[in-house]
Amino acid sequence: MFNQTYNNKNIYLADVRNISNMYPYRKSYPATATYSADDDYRYGFNGMEKEKSFDSNGDVADFGARIFDANYPVFLSRDPLARKLPQWSPNVAIGDNPIKNIDPDGRYFIGVDDKNVRFRQRRDGTIEVGSNASAELKILVSSVNTSGSKTAMNQIMLANKNESKIHVKIVNEKVDNGLLGLHQPHDKDGNALNWNSDEGDFDGTPIYVEGKDGVYKEATITIFQGNIDESGGNGAHYGFDVSTDQETANTFQHETHHNTDSEFIQDLKNKREGKPNEGIDSHQNIRPQEQKIYKEMHDHNKKEK
Repeated sequence: MFNQTYNNKNIYLADVRNISNMYPYRKSYPATATYSADDDYRYGFNGMEKEKSFDSNGDVADFGARIFDANYPVFLSRDPLARKLPQWSPNVAIGDNPIKNIDPDGRYFIGVDDKNVRFRQRRDGTIEVGSNASAELKILVSSVNTSGSKTAMNQIMLANKNESKIHVKIVNEKVDNGLLGLHQPHDKDGNALNWNSDEGDFDGTPIYVEGKDGVYKEATITIFQGNIDESGGNGAHYGFDVSTDQETANTFQHETHHNTDSEFIQDLKNKREGKPNEGIDSHQNIRPQEQKIYKEMHDHNKKEK
């Protein structure tokens, strides 16, 4: 905005940076109908980031789960939820009604309105969430954004692209359970299941996404912030100097990893059903990534000092 004075009063004139004329799905009119004072403006249709590597005119946008091409207009890959929408083409965009509908592409974390939360990853790796994200989800994403670990950021985006419906909770009081975080898949009645360490299995049968190997249909992730504050987390145990906020970020990514570890999830399902299985440990695939994340956080802190 430009600040000017008129009759001893401040007035503000808008600094117009972009004017775009477009077709309904955001395909641009010829260049003569477009004005831009900032060629680096990154966002296009539905507020999604343009993918100029696909189309120099900015008519291709990254929706996170899929790439949208306004020239046709369709998504360039199949809808991962196509099985649930047999009445639609798997490549259809915005329900064929861009005036009435939007495609938020954040199907997997649930907001305060019990609707999907949109996630977008910026070029620096940090994550932006939709306005309906709960206060708890915003706090956890913020801890990841400031953690200094791009691997943690990528893990949260991976969980977002998973087909599970994920609820998140933060418990600020200290709880005498010895846990920093908890991942609980739901059963067919919507009950959050507990892990039985002695049995190496849950205390009930999780419900899975139909037609997918190793994908829970719904899950709840709980972060015991009071326990993290009290104990300081696990970083020091591995020899890494990390803050409490970074421990929160690591705990969040750790619990989401339980939800995206399709190899373990399917192996446990096979075991339960009496099918051949490898007997994979519940943390076997998580520990190496966690070590990497702690090192990234540790190195980030050293650079900041």
